[in-house]
This record gives sequence, C-alpha cells and structure tokens, in this order.
Amino acid sequence: MMLQRIYRIYFYSSIHIALMAAIYFFLENDKKSIKETFAIFLTTWIAYNLLRLVRVKNYEHIKKEPHLSWVSTNLTELLIAISFLAFVLWLIIPKAYWENYVIFGILLLLYIFLRKYPLIKNILIAFSWSALPYIFTPVLWYFSTENMFMFVHFLFLSILYDNKDKINPLKTALGAKKHFLMLLFIGSISIFLFYYNTLDWKQTIIFFGLIYTALFITIKSPKEWFYLIVVDSFILLPYLLDISYFFNEIKQILFLKFQ
Repeated sequence: MMLQRIYRIYFYSSIHIALMAAIYFFLENDKKSIKETFAIFLTTWIAYNLLRLVRVKNYEHIKKEPHLSWVSTNLTELLIAISFLAFVLWLIIPKAYWENYVIFGILLLLYIFLRKYPLIKNILIAFSWSALPYIFTPVLWYFSTENMFMFVHFLFLSILYDNKDKINPLKTALGAKKHFLMLLFIGSISIFLFYYNTLDWKQTIIFFGLIYTALFITIKSPKEWFYLIVVDSFILLPYLLDISYFFNEIKQILFLKFQ
C-alpha cells in the first residue's frame, strides 16, 4: 500500500514529468543554473496540475481515469500547493523574462481550449517542450536542426502518450492503421534528425530500437505505468544515449576530486 501511495503521489501529482522537464532544461543549458532549473520544475508542475484540474468536471469521466480520480480526491491539497508554489515561482523568476512566461501562459490557454482537436494539441505540446530550454533567453525559439529534432521527438511522444486514453480523438479520426502509420512516419523523421545531429550510427541504432519498441508495445494497450514511466522518461532519451557525455562528466569529476 505504501509503495502504491508513493507511486500515485509521484506520478499523479506530476512530480515525475516536472523532474523530466527540469533535467531536460539542465542538460540542454550545460548545467548553468540550479535556480533556473528549479523554476522550470515548478513551472512544469504547476502547468500540468492546472491542466488536470481543468479536466476534473464530469464525474463519470473521472471514474474511468485513475489519474483524474486521484486529482479529484486531493483537489484541496493541490490547490494549496499550486498557490504557494506559484508565489515562490513569482519570487525566483528573473523579471527580464516575464514576457516568455506570458507566451507560455498563452500556449497553456490555447491547449485548454484546443485539446479536443486532434493533432493541434500535440503540436502545441511539442512546440512548448522544444522551446522550454530558451525560456530564460531573449529569443524563445529559433529554427535549427537540433530544435527541429526536439520538436519532432516531442510530437512523437505526445501522440504516443495519447494512446493511454481510452478515447483517443486522433486515433478515432484517422483509424488505428493510419494512426500507427503516422506515428511510424513521425518516428522515422525523428530518427533521421537524430542521426543528422549526432552523426553517430551506434546511438542512432539504439534510438531507432527504443523508439520503435515503444511504438509497437503501445499497439497491445500496455498498462498505465508504461506511459507514465517509460514514455515520459523518453524525454531524456537523446541525452541518455550520449554515453560519451556521461563518461566525460565522470572523468572530469574524478579528475577534480583527486587532483
């Protein structure tokens, strides 16, 4: 029971997805600022919980989704936490970048109103996540092959994650076969851009295997934990595959320690 409770708090309260966002921001910005990374964690946590709260309306719909049911049960606690952490976030955000936060706020509102439209919501999610590392910069997003890869990568994960829902509007509109082929196509573009940016065949082959394994697993309707743990963690997949990066980091730490 205790493990189940920890599981629900960690995943259903969006701690996991916020942690993925913070690590993604931290690695993408070369480990520059702990304070800004913490701000990203709070931003993501607040945003995702607000999106869950908006969906807590229809009781019959809530009963069908354990995630929303947990949010509904802990509504008061979540509202108190959101209010307090929003105040903390307001204190630590550099005032020079409030405009970027306003843009993300607009994207959040667009998502709330457009989430029922297939693919549009996935594009909004992909753009928001690919722009996240630039939230504390003068330019929120710019065209580059790396940014295009991250956009396509997040688009693929977003559409794949929607398979968790019992009612998937995009899958219903396209049909199961076309929906699968579309994911196959987007995944292929993601793999191509991954190789184009890394020029590393070994990493690309592993990336290829993991992406398509996840895709084929979702055909058989895996349990909720697969999406919450595996698919959400695939946010960091491009960084986890860069084994040389981690080895260099370890070498640098050991060198400084024993110097």
